[in-house]
Amino acid sequence: MPDALTHSKITQCALESCGFHATEENNTLVQDYCRFPDEFYGPRRNEIAPYTYMKEGIQFHYPPHTPYEEAYRYWNADENGRLFHSHKFVNHNFEFMFAGFQFHFSRIINCLKNNEGDEARKFLGCLVHTLEDSTFGLHALEGPGGADAFVLDRMADSRDFPIRPSYLAARINSNDCQAPNYVPHSLGRTADEASMRLYAEYVAYVTDSRKSLFSFILKANDGDADACRHLNQRMFDNAVKICADTIWTVFAIAEGKDATPPPCPLTDMEPHVFPFGGFRPYRYTAFERNFAVNMKDERIPIKLLLPDGPQEFQQGLSFGTHAEGELLFWIAPGSFDGTRLKVGFHPDLHFGKANLQIINDGTVADEVVLDEMAYTTTFNPRNIFGLRFTSNTSAGCICVVG
Repeated sequence: MPDALTHSKITQCALESCGFHATEENNTLVQDYCRFPDEFYGPRRNEIAPYTYMKEGIQFHYPPHTPYEEAYRYWNADENGRLFHSHKFVNHNFEFMFAGFQFHFSRIINCLKNNEGDEARKFLGCLVHTLEDSTFGLHALEGPGGADAFVLDRMADSRDFPIRPSYLAARINSNDCQAPNYVPHSLGRTADEASMRLYAEYVAYVTDSRKSLFSFILKANDGDADACRHLNQRMFDNAVKICADTIWTVFAIAEGKDATPPPCPLTDMEPHVFPFGGFRPYRYTAFERNFAVNMKDERIPIKLLLPDGPQEFQQGLSFGTHAEGELLFWIAPGSFDGTRLKVGFHPDLHFGKANLQIINDGTVADEVVLDEMAYTTTFNPRNIFGLRFTSNTSAGCICVVG
């Protein structure tokens, strides 16, 4: 987990990536405001409280994890033997972080527009602090797809790990880390669009940092200092990049600059509800991004059967069928106008049919039966968007391109 000096160093590198120079205001952000969440329970609590987002008693600092167990464990059967989810999956991480992102983005942007730069930087300090905690060090074990910070301690045999994994992780610091050569980009033109894209970026960077942290612990246990330095730098890079994108975005929107984000497919966004398990190659996973998995557990290209014949795609999602499932995104209105959506079975992994509902703006927009041919349509996705399906668990692999 970052100490105070590391928080300051990451924030400074992120500001410099955005082209900001060392002014008195920026120095206060670096030396003080980006440390606010750690001081919330100390003598400065009343000073910091107005800039602190709380949801159901949880401070915007250490977010809840994604409860994967709710996605795959809890099933029941009706009188006909048909399986159904008996406990609704709720992505607590998404609900908490997305609300926190909206809270901070809206206040930072409004303060900047009203020439309240110091107030804006206090909110910004709280936001980047949480992003830094999530992507650098021990707290990368938590959050989206994560667990608690001490889960590895309970799994490690002391004969193999003389030093607890959490203590090994505590050795991570920024002393030898260098600022990455990074050009930040916009996350969106509005607070809502920026929150949507930041959540996708947050999940991607936290996931990468978690893998880096796991490797760091193994390498530290083996005494491989060079590998540890490389992994340490990788986590540092992730933290700087996500903070730089966040800082660049709020100032671009507030100053009326072109804040159009880089183009990307809808499937690069992060679904907050997703199917888990089912069809054999996907028995132990949720969904895969930009590839499918065949019966030998090998990666193969995303593929759909279209009127002109089978077509492969470099980008898209794939997942296995189950008795029922959902793949849902929250999409800021206007972010993906005129999106062409393609959904269908992978031709090489197709053994049955599925009943499919297309969800847009939280309601059923269309219903089809998926068989050999992929379903293709054009949508202006907004708010809750995605699909629901029911099928035989062994019907196959569904691919989504959009």
